[in-house]
Amino acid sequence: MGTLRNGFIKRETFILSVDVGTTSVRCHVYDKHANIRGSCSRKVLLQYPERGWVEMDPEELWQSFVSVVKGALKQAVDEETCCFGTIDTWLLYKLTKGLVHATDYSNASSTAIFDSYQMADQQAAMFGECCFDTGDVKITMGTGTFMDINTGNKPHTSVAGLYPLVGWKIGSDVVYLAEGNAADTGTAIRWAQEINLFTDVKETSTMANSVSDSDGVCFVPSFSGLQAPLNDPKACAAFMGLKPSTTKSHLVRAILESIAFRNKQLFDVMRRETRIPITKIRADGGVCLNDFIMQLSADLLSHKISRPAHFDMSCLGAAFVAGLGVGFWKSKEELKKLQVTERLFIPQCVKRDAGGRRGEVDCVYKPVLQSWEQALQRSMHCCYDDDEEEEDDKE
Repeated sequence: MGTLRNGFIKRETFILSVDVGTTSVRCHVYDKHANIRGSCSRKVLLQYPERGWVEMDPEELWQSFVSVVKGALKQAVDEETCCFGTIDTWLLYKLTKGLVHATDYSNASSTAIFDSYQMADQQAAMFGECCFDTGDVKITMGTGTFMDINTGNKPHTSVAGLYPLVGWKIGSDVVYLAEGNAADTGTAIRWAQEINLFTDVKETSTMANSVSDSDGVCFVPSFSGLQAPLNDPKACAAFMGLKPSTTKSHLVRAILESIAFRNKQLFDVMRRETRIPITKIRADGGVCLNDFIMQLSADLLSHKISRPAHFDMSCLGAAFVAGLGVGFWKSKEELKKLQVTERLFIPQCVKRDAGGRRGEVDCVYKPVLQSWEQALQRSMHCCYDDDEEEEDDKE
């Protein structure tokens, strides 16, 4: 590509980035100002061979990868394009026609096989959000929720479910992250849509705000068990507190509240265990489009939360890292200037002490949160494997 200037063609350069996610494969082409110049996406078909199992067809992932790259560029592309994601080893293998079997530090550190004391999608999203400083927090709300905090040059070890990750390594500088996750965020919203609680996901925030509360209904978003800090793979998803007066709006509000409540759980354990002062919080992912979830999360966390104008941070972060590596961008300070915040959510119901410092969330939501935590406890240890059910039958 080029533009005519003084009779000569000035060639423009671009960064191509691919994000291979749980539900879709996305490709973006970025220019020097981090503007998207070309995009393409393709859904990932998940397979469920047995109860509790979820698999991806690696060949299907490869075909999706090729398809989105071609779609984004609208022409054949060099197969040596580097992409970021947890299946990078497979893609590199295919890109080199079987000559290379490799991964990088960030992806290896998220496998639980790699020794972190020596860049998957969340690390890329963290970089895309320009969370370069110790104490910066990023919340990605997509199929699941991933909350990461920059721990600087020290990896953080946790017994509550947070895990250390290599964020990125640029030159001799290594940055570590601590991450916690909740598996069923977008999954819960998609399930609610499939059972006709609403037609368009854009309606959910309005539906939740159309009622003053959830009418005592609590939803436990644990289709895949509960992760940090409870770590119960056998927890089941559940509605509790249903009554004749319960409406669809109450159910939708309970689902959205549960996502914000899980955000608070992750944030509290992260703050308690790392003891790192929080410097800023940025959110991304498709679910962060929901104003109700974003505002309630800001209220519960008692912190401002920034929502970017561009949500696909994994792709942008991968592009930023690649661009720095080849000199497309010169510094992290230059990247910060490219950030565009679409909206800042400010806590609206927090107590302040005598010195004016922010305290815990106002008592308005305290009993609701307590009821939800009780529902959470009742949902634990409910799911059994087939073998366990057979043993119970024998007894």
